[in-house]
Amino acid sequence: MIPADHGRIDGNTLKGSIFKTPNVKEGDEGIEVTAKNGEVIPVQPFYMIEGNKIDVYAGKKRIKDYLKVLTKELADKGDNIANYTIEQHTDIHNQGYLAYYFSKGNDNFNEDFKKGMVKIATEYALHCGIGRELLTEVISIDDKGKATIDDDKAKLIPFIPTTLFDILYEDHRYLFEDGYPSHMLKLFTSKYNDGKTRLYCYLDLFSTFQYYVLLNDNYEGKEMCETYAQRLIPKGHRPDVSDYSLKDLSVVIQDYKIDKSGLEGKSYEEQVAYVQTCIDKYPLQTYDLHAALKGAVERINKIVTAYFFKVLKTIVPELWKAILIPMGLDDIPASANTILTTSCKDAQITNLPKVYQAFLESIKPEYYRKYGFEIIEDEITIYSHPDESMKVLHKHKAAAKEYMNVKFSHLSCLCYEPSKLNQNN
Repeated sequence: MIPADHGRIDGNTLKGSIFKTPNVKEGDEGIEVTAKNGEVIPVQPFYMIEGNKIDVYAGKKRIKDYLKVLTKELADKGDNIANYTIEQHTDIHNQGYLAYYFSKGNDNFNEDFKKGMVKIATEYALHCGIGRELLTEVISIDDKGKATIDDDKAKLIPFIPTTLFDILYEDHRYLFEDGYPSHMLKLFTSKYNDGKTRLYCYLDLFSTFQYYVLLNDNYEGKEMCETYAQRLIPKGHRPDVSDYSLKDLSVVIQDYKIDKSGLEGKSYEEQVAYVQTCIDKYPLQTYDLHAALKGAVERINKIVTAYFFKVLKTIVPELWKAILIPMGLDDIPASANTILTTSCKDAQITNLPKVYQAFLESIKPEYYRKYGFEIIEDEITIYSHPDESMKVLHKHKAAAKEYMNVKFSHLSCLCYEPSKLNQNN
């Protein structure tokens, strides 16, 4: 984990490698580099000769000395550097695909990663008003009243998609989530049949690193359901409302949650100026999680509805196609069709409506990442998402690892080949 720079101009140096293509083969180490203050520099200077041109790659502090080394190297071969046109490259960020080291070179990576996640969860809970004495699974308080985060005691639980909605959503999240990639924190209480209430914080960083932190195993405080979300790629621009009609202006006021009291007693021109001022102050990275989730739920719900209408062969044979057309689809997306077929293969055709009913329960925003639903003995049963994730991890460790690899793949493609994300949709 990289510590925060807190505004320092001289930021941290990140290590990584540059590769010619994103499809790296095992054993290919690429060109080892460091990245700092927006510049990517090779760890070891190098050059490439093509015809009468030499491209020299080195950091600003080393390139002069390296040119001397190159001059001598050519002379030793009976060549003269004066015969070539020299092009110097002190920043090689555009020479290929840059991959930062995630865990490579850090023997304590797992411990550092856990510490970072637990720290975020703990500080968010404190920010939401949870007393430190209630964070029994992550904070230890000594006899002098000094509190410290206890990483050894803390439990970090990886999220594994188990509901039909989560499986479909995560399979193509970059298409369904408006604002991908994003950060999201959710602090929530979960009631169990044994009478206990547990307090969790769910962390979803870069829409990729997804974990639960158990904060209290027997929580007796007030019920909690708090969320925070932030988009990582800012919105491209803020709208210019100078020529907006009153109707269009009202839409913007609602979208940007502008205080309407500031409009009272103002002329149209003054209202426009007030709204524009509010918009200009609005952070481009603000992310309305519920609005984004609602959009994803609606799209996935239509796909699932179309699938069930198609399978059940309703009295209107082409109804399922009519559902998809407004989304620009002429059939069930291939990957979604595979997931749905696998999920429903054990269900009798007469039981499919109940499968669909369980899906409808699972997509309610209040249950997001908290509860899931399954059918046991023909009854829809609720289950804890953190607990179910652990069960899947223990029973199907290889599948859980593959899920994490897929999430990494999505994030990498977003950086280098976003068009690939749309393939096999």
